[in-house]
Amino acid sequence: MVAMVYKFQSIYGKTKTSKSSENFKKIKSELQDKVEDIKDDYEISQNTLLQQATFTDRKLTEIDILNEQIKKLKKEKEEQEKLTSELLNKVKKLEERE
Repeated sequence: MVAMVYKFQSIYGKTKTSKSSENFKKIKSELQDKVEDIKDDYEISQNTLLQQATFTDRKLTEIDILNEQIKKLKKEKEEQEKLTSELLNKVKKLEERE
C-alpha cells in the first residue's frame, strides 16, 4: 500500500512538474515574443529618429546657405546704393557746371 501511495505521489508529482515545466516554457516563449516585438519597435523608432535627424540636418544646412545668400545680397545692395549715390552726386555736379 505504501508503495502504491509513493508511486501515485511520484506520478502526480511528475505530472505537476511536467505542467509547471510546460507553463514555464509557454511563459518563456510569450516573453521572448514580446521581447522581439519590443526590439522591432525599438529598431523602427531608431530608424524614424535617424530619418528625422537627417531631415532636420538638411533643413538647417539649407537655412545656413540661405542666410549666407541674404548676407551677400545685402552687401551687394549696399554697394549698389553707394554707387547710385555717387552717380547722383556726379550728375548734380555736372548740372551745376552747366
